[in-house]
Amino acid sequence: MKIRLRVTIAIPEERVREFSLEYTGPQVFIGRDSENDIQIPLPSVSRKHARLFEENGQWFIEDIGSGSGTRLNAELLDANHPRQLADADVIEIVHATITVHVTPVDKLETDLDEKTSVVAQRMVRGIIDKSEQNDAYLLVLNGPSEGRKAAISISAQEFVIGRAETADLCISDSNLSRRHARITREWNDIYIEDLGSKNGIVVNGRKIGSPTRIKDGDRIYLGTLHLAFMDPLAVPQPVLEQAQNPPAEHEVARSPVVSQRKPVTKAVGGFEITLGALALAVLVALIAAIMFVIPAKAGIQSNHDVSTLDPSLRCNDRTNPS
Repeated sequence: MKIRLRVTIAIPEERVREFSLEYTGPQVFIGRDSENDIQIPLPSVSRKHARLFEENGQWFIEDIGSGSGTRLNAELLDANHPRQLADADVIEIVHATITVHVTPVDKLETDLDEKTSVVAQRMVRGIIDKSEQNDAYLLVLNGPSEGRKAAISISAQEFVIGRAETADLCISDSNLSRRHARITREWNDIYIEDLGSKNGIVVNGRKIGSPTRIKDGDRIYLGTLHLAFMDPLAVPQPVLEQAQNPPAEHEVARSPVVSQRKPVTKAVGGFEITLGALALAVLVALIAAIMFVIPAKAGIQSNHDVSTLDPSLRCNDRTNPS
């Protein structure tokens, strides 16, 4: 059975693009990469996002583990759990809406006398041209090419940096190898790796020896060449950290009254103590002196042995004989 798809891609603040496709099976892949039957070249769409497939004369849709999900008639599908399609079903993938017609058709009805592939390629090219301004890019920060930008297209399988003329970012620098580094995408992450260069790669001050994820604002050194990696679609790091690690409720309530002043300290005998603790210790010592030292001294003066007195001053307990 043939399946006819009416694809509508409506990017906010952009002209709506529509086209029709017809397939006879066995399956139709949808995703960001160019090898998909239906390409939706947007960063939030997975490389292999979903597939339609025919089985026993019926068509099904399956989300194949996408990052942003697939909806069928507004219902979010579970990954890797196929759902049967019916006529007039609506599939939603990010900004793309696909209306399904699974009734038998003899031919594809189009307003234009063009093949389906030509219509689809023209529509995709328009989206790519617009979305390129949101592509991640490398900015050269030193040398003769300072200020140069090199966009890393979302559809590129790899992006090579080096001295060779065939490199995507070709820099005439004797400290660069012909194929010095390669940038690749894995889902929504971007990685850089050394291609066996002579002078290596340093990312944010650390020399790397294996593919390393890079993010917006990272500084990259290839020999003496200094680059900045910029990603206009990246979520700001403080916002991302706050979303991933929200403060506990009691911490939020308590934080406004916590004093930020550091206690004043003084070194005593090799240790640091606060001046408040030092004053308390002195006060305790004074009280101890008053309570114990003074009474003890008075007691000594009042308890002298009478045997030490002058004999003439001793009390004579005896009575004189009469």
